[in-house]
Amino acid sequence: MYRERIAATGESLVKARRYVGDELGIKQGTLHRWIRTADADQAAARDGVGQVSRSTSPGTIRRGTGRAALAAGAIGEIAELGVGGMRLREVAHRAGISVGSVAYHFPERKDLVDAAVDTFAERLDTRCAEVSDRRAAAAVLRDFYTNREASLFWAETRIHATRDDHAGDVADHIHTALAALVRRATDTTVSAAGARAIVATLNTAAVDTARRHRDPGPYSRAMTQTVRRALAGPSATTPAGSQ
Repeated sequence: MYRERIAATGESLVKARRYVGDELGIKQGTLHRWIRTADADQAAARDGVGQVSRSTSPGTIRRGTGRAALAAGAIGEIAELGVGGMRLREVAHRAGISVGSVAYHFPERKDLVDAAVDTFAERLDTRCAEVSDRRAAAAVLRDFYTNREASLFWAETRIHATRDDHAGDVADHIHTALAALVRRATDTTVSAAGARAIVATLNTAAVDTARRHRDPGPYSRAMTQTVRRALAGPSATTPAGSQ
């Protein structure tokens, strides 16, 4: 974020640090020390010397672990407040690491949003890869839609997809994966178009149910019944190709 600010505005180093510090809520002295350390680490890496300092660098958590924790934190934050309302300090708090790690791992805000969207899709892909039969497919669908945070993040991803190409590509991928689960859960007796229609119905139901039930427990119970009805309804028994 610091380097990108300088490149985009031509501001002085001091002004750029002040902007980033205000944005992330970091004291100027601390931010300046982190920037110097990061510069030294990069120089050492280019020279093939040493490793990142674990005592002064904001990325004190192992590379990869910090990114994954922040992406997971962003999922929760976006589910609660949307992409536009995502607070970087709260993302760091959810991840259990310093707020400076946000800028260290994700120089731009969009980088963090992209990571959250990708992580969310990867979680679903992992579950889909484990599906072996009809019952397992239904269980993955049920777990997906009965998790209030996941359902709200999925809704926010679809909204974000209207103005971001990357989110659009990932949303298409997720929708296709969910439709495939519907077909597996109904032994493919529902057409591809019918499966996508069921997913669209569940998407709408999840948002409506989340509005009525703000607590995870009642939401989960209500959506469990909704998923069961969707998979057992008339569209789920319509012969393939009849729609």
